[in-house]
Amino acid sequence: MPYRFGLIGEHISSSLSPILFSWAFQQTGTSGSYTLFDFPRRLARSFLLRARVDWDGLNVTAPHKDLAYTLCDELSETARAARSVNALLRNGGKLYGYNTDVAGFRYALEQKLEQAAQAQRVLVIGTGGAARACLVAVSQVLAPIEIAVASRRPADAVERIAPVTIAPYSPTLISLAKARKRLHEFDLVIQATPVGHNAQPGFPLEPPLAFKPGALVFDLIYSPRKTLFLEAAASFNAQTENGLVMLLAQAAESYQIWTGKPFPLEVAVRELLPDLRS
Repeated sequence: MPYRFGLIGEHISSSLSPILFSWAFQQTGTSGSYTLFDFPRRLARSFLLRARVDWDGLNVTAPHKDLAYTLCDELSETARAARSVNALLRNGGKLYGYNTDVAGFRYALEQKLEQAAQAQRVLVIGTGGAARACLVAVSQVLAPIEIAVASRRPADAVERIAPVTIAPYSPTLISLAKARKRLHEFDLVIQATPVGHNAQPGFPLEPPLAFKPGALVFDLIYSPRKTLFLEAAASFNAQTENGLVMLLAQAAESYQIWTGKPFPLEVAVRELLPDLRS
C-alpha cells in the first residue's frame, strides 16, 4: 500500500515538505502521499491521537512539537535530549516520537563547519522545540565557551531549557533586550522563532541590530528566503543561511525512519536545493 505521510502545524501553506517528499518518492521508487494539516492548538490533540491508526508517519511543526512530545508511547534518545518531537511513526498501534530537527541542524552546521568550529560565543533566539533541537546539535558539533538563549520571559523559560541534555554546557538565559545589546559579541547566531515568517513578519530582536562582522547567522525560516533578520546580518558582512538546508536534512532523517529507505540527501542538496532557493 502507498505510504501516507503529512505535516501538522499552523500557517504551513507555504511549506515545501510536499515537494521534498514527492521528489523522494520518485527518487526511491516509492508510492506515497504527503498532506498538509493546518490546525490550531485546540484541534491538534485529537488529530495527533488519531495518528495511531490513520497515518504511517507525520512531521510536526510549530506550535505542536511540545504537545506531540507528551502524546508519544515511546521516545527516541534524541527526542528525549531535545524534549521535543517533530516526527511521528505509527507502529503496532503505538506512536513513536523522534526529533529529526537535531540531525537537520547538525547537517546544516557541518556544511559551514570551517567557520562554525571557530565560534566561541553562540546565541540561540527562542526556547521552543526548534531552538532546543539546535542547542543539542550545537553541543554535538561545536565547543563554544558560551551558549546564550534569548527569551521574551527568561524566568518562565527556565523550565523549558533546564532539562535539555547538552552536557557539558549550561546555557545562559537572557532577555531579548539583552540579546540585542550583546548581539555584536556572538560568532554564531541562530534565530529559531517564527518571527520573520511571511505569516508573522518583523524582527525577533528590536532593531536597529549590530552583528559581529563575519559572524555566521542562521534563520530557521525559509519563507521568505531571506528574512529581515538575515538582511540586517548581511549588511554587517555576516555569512547568512536560511532554513532550507536544515529542512532537507531533517526530511531525509524522517523519510528513513518512516520507510527504512535512505533519502538521497547529497543528490537533493546538489539538484533540488538550487531550485528551492530560487
